[in-house]
Amino acid sequence: MLSITGSYILLGIIAAVFIGFSVMIALYQLIYWADKQEVWKTIFPRIIIIISIFLTIFTPLLIPFDAAVSFLTPRATFMTLVWQIFVYINMIFAFIILPYLFFIQDIRIEEKVNCFKQYSFAFIQLLILLTIIFAITIILFYTIGNADIPTIMIDSATIGDQTGYIENLVKSTNIIMGASVKTTIVLPLNFQTYLFAIVSFLGSIMFIIFLGVGTAALPIDLIKKFIRRPKAMSTQQLIKFKKEYITKAQRILTKIDTLYLRLTINTPRSVVLRELRYGSDKNLFSNNKKLLKAAIILERQAQELYQSYSEIIAMNQKDSANPLKYYFSLVLGILCAIGSFVMAAQYIMVLIYQFAPQVFKHDRTIAFFLSELCYLAQVGIGVPLISSIIFAIVAFFVIFCYLKGVTKFGFRFILFVSIHPMQKGLTQISSFLFNASIMLIGILASLQFFTTVFSSFTYGSAAGILFNVGVSNIQYLRYWFHFQYAVLCCVMVISFILCIFLKPKQIDSDIEDMINNKTEKKAKRKNKIEMRSSKV
Repeated sequence: MLSITGSYILLGIIAAVFIGFSVMIALYQLIYWADKQEVWKTIFPRIIIIISIFLTIFTPLLIPFDAAVSFLTPRATFMTLVWQIFVYINMIFAFIILPYLFFIQDIRIEEKVNCFKQYSFAFIQLLILLTIIFAITIILFYTIGNADIPTIMIDSATIGDQTGYIENLVKSTNIIMGASVKTTIVLPLNFQTYLFAIVSFLGSIMFIIFLGVGTAALPIDLIKKFIRRPKAMSTQQLIKFKKEYITKAQRILTKIDTLYLRLTINTPRSVVLRELRYGSDKNLFSNNKKLLKAAIILERQAQELYQSYSEIIAMNQKDSANPLKYYFSLVLGILCAIGSFVMAAQYIMVLIYQFAPQVFKHDRTIAFFLSELCYLAQVGIGVPLISSIIFAIVAFFVIFCYLKGVTKFGFRFILFVSIHPMQKGLTQISSFLFNASIMLIGILASLQFFTTVFSSFTYGSAAGILFNVGVSNIQYLRYWFHFQYAVLCCVMVISFILCIFLKPKQIDSDIEDMINNKTEKKAKRKNKIEMRSSKV
């Protein structure tokens, strides 16, 4: 057993490790998704994006620290202030800084428009957004600004005077237990807690959807990456592939030239060249959505063609061949599949407990087995190390699934409208700012999610009181928090079916044929058909 001072030192070391790991993941996300061509044009927005992703990953990791503090020093109250500071920082980034930078990046860049007008127009748009948010929050606060706290009232009769009631109650003597009645206590909330609740409610909708998509898609995509890995080719096959690549690349370049020639019909050539020089391709197609869609498809097609070519060439060169990374993807996919199965079981258990609690009347801990595991590790060992590591593993996996859902839901699921999709190595800074804001809004809802799933572990902590008691029991909004696990399970099942059976939309279908050596078979079949037709 460590002393309280030693436990706090250990908590500080764990927090430092969490911070370093979160920063590395944030940098990786930026390098992986961001457009490489505009790296030095948008330094400040990229720093803000790194901070936003860091907050997205690190904020839920404060929960085990909070639980450890409440376990070591139950009377400590400074974690409530820490949570308020972090929630406010997240809200400032999600609703002020990121939208403001997004509006600046999204404004059309013209030579006659100076920076002052550009920033002023973005500031006006931000004021309109904040006015709408605060107006809705204030209206709801003064109409339904209460929380319905579920309680159980027990009638009892006592023998003796009223002065000895508390003493008799503690000693459990002279008490005749009566019937218990389930009821609710209407608790008025302050504006700060209600603002947290509204943000958590809006974010939980996105968090549940993206988490369900990511939980199903993360292991499947990693395993598919191994299945579709490039194979080694013979010299003749490699020469043939290079010729087909050159033909396909020339076809794409011809389409791109034709596309920009069409722009010069209604737009002066000098304007087109200026916009291309500033990297403002979106401004060129502002009046023609069809050309914009064609440009996005061609850009993605060229990127996928180049990536396929690079991977196949690298696989067929001794110096750059690295087949182990695909086996690493397979191992990681299997581990993620195990994690998805465990988390899906936890979600289903919580769902059953909410709608049929009598199933777990003998042992409630089965429904919250992850929470009980962390709680036993903390109470049994008395050191916050093991419980913090267990929670961190679960939290990191849930956050990765959530980030996977944000990226995949944007540009892979063709059944939904895509808004500012994220593409590997092609994500513009405006789209990155938009998605970073969504990540932060959703991660605020994850705090309520984690305190519910880990209810016994976070019991008595500042996070448990703030998010699991006040936020999740807001009048009328509490019905969503009650049914959100049913929605989560449905989204997981639908996403799993789509990822397994729905073939992705292949922008460059014959590239897949070249990789799998199907082009030659199709050519032979075509020759046979032509020979038969000539005989007829």
